[in-house]
Amino acid sequence: MPARQRAALALFYVDGLSMAEVAHAMETQPKAVESLLSRGRAHLKALLTPLKEAL
Repeated sequence: MPARQRAALALFYVDGLSMAEVAHAMETQPKAVESLLSRGRAHLKALLTPLKEAL
């Protein structure tokens, strides 16, 4: 997973920052954070789905 996606996911879900706070911390726009989160979640889903099916 690209570093910016990972950072956005961590700041939003682990650190509990708002979308605006993540955008400020990453020096980008909130719309870019939305895209990073969306792509990051899709990436995680693609990685985890095969593991789930193997159970």
